[in-house]
Amino acid sequence: DMLNLTASQAVAFRRLADTGFRPRGDLIFFAVADEEHGSAHGARWMAEHELDSIRA
Repeated sequence: DMLNLTASQAVAFRRLADTGFRPRGDLIFFAVADEEHGSAHGARWMAEHELDSIRA
């Protein structure tokens, strides 16, 4: 399970936002759940509904 990495990344993104960091391009935190159950409401849903976010 990768929850420790996911949590660390979420905290890092929040810290960057709190300090006023502005990247040159888009910085997207993309995380989904249920990968252990077929991803019907996770990665598959994101691919079907948020493809532009994935391509970014």
